[in-house]
This record gives sequence, C-alpha cells and structure tokens, in this order.
Amino acid sequence: MLTLADIRRRARSRLDDLNAPYLWSDVELNDAINDTLRDAALRASLVVQDDMPIVFTQKADLTWNNKYSLPSGILDVKSVYLESNPNYVLTRTSMRRREQLMGGRIQYEGKPYTYAVDKTQAGTGDDEGIFVRTLTFIGTPKEADTAYMDVVRLPVLLESDGDVPEIDEIWHPDLVFGVTGLAFLKRDADTFDPKKSERDLAVFEERFGPRLPAVVIRERQAEVPYEMTVM
Repeated sequence: MLTLADIRRRARSRLDDLNAPYLWSDVELNDAINDTLRDAALRASLVVQDDMPIVFTQKADLTWNNKYSLPSGILDVKSVYLESNPNYVLTRTSMRRREQLMGGRIQYEGKPYTYAVDKTQAGTGDDEGIFVRTLTFIGTPKEADTAYMDVVRLPVLLESDGDVPEIDEIWHPDLVFGVTGLAFLKRDADTFDPKKSERDLAVFEERFGPRLPAVVIRERQAEVPYEMTVM
C-alpha cells in the first residue's frame, strides 16, 4: 500500500530529483499523481461502489420527481434496484432511442421499471450553476422509495501525504509511470524530455489500457442497445 508521499518519493527517484532544491515541486507532483490516478480509473474502471442511494423526492405540487442528479465523478451506472423490490433489477435504456421510437419521453406514473442515464447538462434547482449528469426513471414514482445504484466512479483526490489511492493496492506502483510521464512534459530546460515521457506513458498504458476519446466515453455512458430494454 502506497500513500501520496510514497508515490511522490518513488516518482522523484525515477525523475532523479531526490535532492533539494527540487526541479518539480511537491504541488506539481501531487497534481500529476491525482491526474494519473483519475486517468487510470477512467481507463480501467478501477473504482466500483455498490448501493449508492437515491432517495425519491417530491416537487412543490407533491408529485414525485423521476429525474435525479448523479454525484460528481460518476462514470457509469451498472445496475439499479428499488428498496421496495430488492429482487428486481431495473433494466437500462437509452433515452434518445426511446424518444425516437415513442415520439417523445414516456409519461407513465407508477413504480419505475427502467432507467436512462442522460448526458451532461446544465443543472437546475439546487444544481443551478454547475453541470451534472442525471438518471431518469421510467415511470414516475407515486410513493416514497429509495433506489440503490452500483456505479463506476472516479477516485477521490489525494490531498494529505498520508492519503491512500482509492484503487486496489496492486496497482499503486504502476501509477508512478504515469506521474513521471506527465512530469517529463514540464516546459523547462532541466525537466522537459518528450522521449522519456513517451517511454513512461507507454508503460502506464500497458498497465491500465488505452484511453478512449471523450466523445466515445460520453456516448457509451448515455447509449444502451435497444435490445436490452423491456417495453
């Protein structure tokens, strides 16, 4: 198990930067460590959390909401079930495809039987001023309940030297290659080395896999083959 301080020390060793005054500050390396940690999680879906709750809420007119903002850092929703019926896993659909096939969004009140994950959009209400992704239930709840999600998400940022990456410790040492790969791109006569950066980032990619373009990830998060839905 490696802490933030351990990873930074290993990165300094690989960068040959163990003696002060350092070529890379602690802040610069900490930023590179957090960027690398999140990149690894994005590439390999390393952080999975079960049973993240969504408590059903009511609008001012006492009707129930069917759309809920997802917490920041959620990469994908793998499954959803309701507290009132824990043995039934809701099916997942694509909202865009349903709109195309049904001529608009389905208006159905009753126990939710499927859900869709919408793309990032401007928040409203408590989320006004920020951009969020949402989970929309079909149908609209008519009574109090709680949904539980199994999700893939980004790890929390490391801030204190004793913080430990929120991924399996077998992957901790391999983060160093991503950190140094980024560090060697610092624009300075004593630090910039694109060949070493390419070398270390290649090792990082070998360990955690390639990173897909953002547009591909975005579409995969929101789209589900229509054959997976239950009408």
